[in-house]
Amino acid sequence: MASETLQTLLPPPPAEEAPTTTVAALTDDTLRNILHRLAPADLLRAALACHRWRRAAARCAKGAPPPLLGYFFHPADTPPPVHLPFSASRGRLHPAAFSPVDASSSSPRLSLDYLGGTKGFIIYDVYLGLVLLLPTSLPSGTLPRILVLDPASRRRALLPQPPRDALPGDRWRGRRHIVGAAVLSRAHPSRLCFDAVCLTVDDKHPRAWVASYRDGECSWRALPRDTGVTVAFDPYWFEGRCVHAAGDIYWHICHSGRLLKLDPATLSFSYLLAPSELGDTNKKFRIGETPEDGRLGMATVEDQEMQFWVRGEATGSDNGWFLRKRMNMRKVLDSIPGLPRDMMSRIISIWLSDIDAGRTGKLFIKTQGYGRYSFHMDTGKLERLATEDGKEYGHPIYAYYVAWPPAFLAPELEIKRLRQWDGIAHYAATRGAALAFRRCLSLRLFSHSSASASLPLLLGHFHHPRPVPPRGSPGDLNMAPNVPAFQPLTPSSPRLSLDFVPDLSRFTILDSHLGLLLLRRHDDHGDAFLACDPVSRRHALFHPPPTMGRYSGGTVFSAALLSREADAGGLRFEAVCVAVDADAPRAWVATCRDGDCRWRALPRSRDVAVEFDPYWLESHRVRAAGSIYWHICNNPCALALDAATLQFSFLRAPAAMWDSTTHHKYRVGESPVDGRLCVASLERDGFQLWVRGSGEGSDHGWVLERHVRMQEVLDAVPWLPRDILIRHAHMWLSDIDAGRTGKVFIASFGYGRFSYHIDTGKLECLSTDDGMQYGHPIFPYFSAPSVDATGRRAALTFRRSGSSPPPRPLPPPRAGCPPRPHTTLTVPAFQPLAASSTSPRRLSLDFVPDLSHFTILDSHLGLLLLRHRERHDAFLVCDPVSRRHALFHPPPVDEYSSGGIFSGALLSRDDAAATAGGCGSGPSASPSTSAARAPGSARTATASAFGSREVAIEFDPDLLECLAVRAAGSLYWHIRNNSWTLALDTATLQFSFLRAPAAMWDSTTHHRYRVGEMPAADGRLCVASLEPPGLLELWVRGSGEGSDHGWVMERRVRMLEVLDAVPWLPRNVLLRHLVLWLSDIDAGRTGKVFIATAGFGRFSYHLDTGEMECLATEDGMEYGQPIFPYISATADG
Repeated sequence: MASETLQTLLPPPPAEEAPTTTVAALTDDTLRNILHRLAPADLLRAALACHRWRRAAARCAKGAPPPLLGYFFHPADTPPPVHLPFSASRGRLHPAAFSPVDASSSSPRLSLDYLGGTKGFIIYDVYLGLVLLLPTSLPSGTLPRILVLDPASRRRALLPQPPRDALPGDRWRGRRHIVGAAVLSRAHPSRLCFDAVCLTVDDKHPRAWVASYRDGECSWRALPRDTGVTVAFDPYWFEGRCVHAAGDIYWHICHSGRLLKLDPATLSFSYLLAPSELGDTNKKFRIGETPEDGRLGMATVEDQEMQFWVRGEATGSDNGWFLRKRMNMRKVLDSIPGLPRDMMSRIISIWLSDIDAGRTGKLFIKTQGYGRYSFHMDTGKLERLATEDGKEYGHPIYAYYVAWPPAFLAPELEIKRLRQWDGIAHYAATRGAALAFRRCLSLRLFSHSSASASLPLLLGHFHHPRPVPPRGSPGDLNMAPNVPAFQPLTPSSPRLSLDFVPDLSRFTILDSHLGLLLLRRHDDHGDAFLACDPVSRRHALFHPPPTMGRYSGGTVFSAALLSREADAGGLRFEAVCVAVDADAPRAWVATCRDGDCRWRALPRSRDVAVEFDPYWLESHRVRAAGSIYWHICNNPCALALDAATLQFSFLRAPAAMWDSTTHHKYRVGESPVDGRLCVASLERDGFQLWVRGSGEGSDHGWVLERHVRMQEVLDAVPWLPRDILIRHAHMWLSDIDAGRTGKVFIASFGYGRFSYHIDTGKLECLSTDDGMQYGHPIFPYFSAPSVDATGRRAALTFRRSGSSPPPRPLPPPRAGCPPRPHTTLTVPAFQPLAASSTSPRRLSLDFVPDLSHFTILDSHLGLLLLRHRERHDAFLVCDPVSRRHALFHPPPVDEYSSGGIFSGALLSRDDAAATAGGCGSGPSASPSTSAARAPGSARTATASAFGSREVAIEFDPDLLECLAVRAAGSLYWHIRNNSWTLALDTATLQFSFLRAPAAMWDSTTHHRYRVGEMPAADGRLCVASLEPPGLLELWVRGSGEGSDHGWVMERRVRMLEVLDAVPWLPRNVLLRHLVLWLSDIDAGRTGKVFIATAGFGRFSYHLDTGEMECLATEDGMEYGQPIFPYISATADG
């Protein structure tokens, strides 16, 4: 009883609270997925909740489309209806007005009536949240002032007219027609910083004038006339307003079947043809974007019919357009009150004025005297467009998007953009070095060795000391230079010397590269070249090329080192001598092997003409960004030689350095930070450094990187003259330090030699211990790459594919050691497609005699073609299934008559083909084909030769890869560091060249691509590449929208996560790019591609499943390159 009373007196126990989940428990990924589904207005409201939501909203805002706020237009009075005969009249335009997309009270009411309004201006463009206006009446000859407004932030900018010096020697002023203007780009919504372009027609050619507005300051630059586009009609027919569509800018042309197109990225003009069904019948069409996917579209409303065309290739395409929609508009137009029923009157009273740039699926239709309407292509709804005071919408109607993302989300996006920019800048900074390293790896000499040491180090500089001449005097220019001296970089650097070279006083240094020095002797004893290694104290003397001056071969004016083979107990290298043969440069290539030198003459350059006295060519070369350059005195161009392809070209200096009034003495070199190509000069206005690139303010492909006033720096030298004119006449920039120390070298007449550090501003006098000054030029000396020549390329194996168990992975390389490519040769091995009992038996080539001396060249029709790897004087064909083989000798060719054989391939079950590339010294060399037949005996063979007259080998034949790729009925040979592939039609035995897509190979991008067949049943020709940061691209042969040299992008796969799954691959993107590349597309058409690495194993990647496998044999060796598929012979042979 007491216990019951106690229980009634005690309070009940508290109930257990159920666990609650709040919004804070959402993960960042879940929160972003939720916010990503919100409309832009709701996303902005959610971003105001807290800092975490703002960060999540900022990431969602980046990919979200900008919200459409409404439309800007000029209201117009409704003109009177048209009557026959036709006499159209235009209603008077009123100041610009804004119509919100939603008439609710929450929609913003924007206006342009602030800070003076827009009186006297009309709208020409609305883009990126900016409204661009021009005066109502455009001037003649001079560009108008441009008014740019930001209605959201109520800021404005009135751009001045271009100054007269924006286009020096402007002789087109009296014949210039101003078409219109457009907005090009905008820096950020939080600032009024943008670029605008004004279009003019100067004497039948369009010209773009670009205005850059930055924080209240405007600068103009006039681009050259686009002579590739001719305006053969009266420019009056250009419509002034532009249309932004699919990333380009278009101007309509009245009564014409084409449009003028401007690419905002390259600022190049071109014409775009309309469908012939529209252009040939003079129908009024309008260009725009499709509402679903933003593709380029074109529409017309003529003869009471609406047509909508989309850009792309399809069945029945017309000038690259195909008809997507056709609709009879008669009943729709009948609903317009007062519209005449007469067919002719209706045709001349109605036309299409615009495709809605807001991508709402609407078309804007204009009538003469019956109002303005919008027509929805999907619903068929027709609406009248009129203002509250009864005026109709004027033409055109501009869609206004808010500048996106808004400013308060900018900090989060800016942080992410800066991080991305740092990655891009880091990649761009090392791109030049990566390409140079890739070229070195692809050279024939380097491909035969294996790198096993770190990158070369700068040890110091070589130069010829000279006595200091009297001040203001150049000294004795004919005085013989002193013997070369070496200045170590640091006190701990080795003290090198050339005292082991005989008769050193007769030689002068021409080049320093790969741990070698190239010297030339030019005296009474005759010309001679000498290469020496100051570290190993070895040297090799070789004679100049067998030229006869202007009579044969040209006059040699300079030489340079090309490559160096692995250290195998002697000096093995390649050098190039450059001669002027008649009016074109010619390259002579010397291959030196242990004292034996052989010269071969390349054809004279067809692209470069030496139209000046060759005396002005400087003999000392400059090596920069993978090419070799020779300055030309008193000339704005420098002669360039691509070290990989040995092709000549001219490099133009910036116009700011060399124009009709300014002649700078500029020097070519490499940027000390990222190795990009640069030019520098030291003139009265200071030191200038220009780097290669395009963008705002670019000048002939150069961008001003740095401008330093040097007056105070030079004033610190007490013995320099104080008069600026005398100082300018006696001092100049002599070199950019090729050692990339951040220094430039300054020479003078009698005042000494100096080095100036670009970053620290430190100026040092360069003199030796005995008081002599450094001579010109100053050569940096890098240590030689420590490599071991252990053989030629890796052994070739059969194909590895299928669903076999994953092989044992290769061990990762030791930390701190660079990857080493495998160079030890082994006999060919076979990997069956599957390990099941139904698979073919384990094939082997153990029946082939001396198998270790042969390498595989081709696999076709159940046969293998092998070539002797040492003598290259025997071919062998074998059938692994029947275990038969036939040995036959190569065709009777030599390098002087029929060319040298570089490859071979099988044609049919009875034939084998060997392809030869000329190596002679004639002006050109053509490939030839030799077919050998071994019907049943291994000891008999017959040969015949065919020549090609349509294909010329104008590059070094050593760059041709010896292994053929069989695809789509032809044979292909890749060419190293080249955008072309040599092709042979197996049916007609005709040669041709196949061009890779420009996206893979242009002035800035050099992909290592491979040719192959699509894995699908059609087996179409395709090319693929794997480039940083792990992007796999697959292009197929075809034409259509977006085609690039006859290629269409089929697939693009980001493999960053796939490669990250391999634990022993380097995480650094740049290092991964250097040691990993696409080696082959599986010719077995299994859907796989093969990826090779330098020391990290061999892999296969399946394009459909995304599965990546390591390819290794049971004894831990990796698969060699290439991997040949073996397909059994057909029943009919």
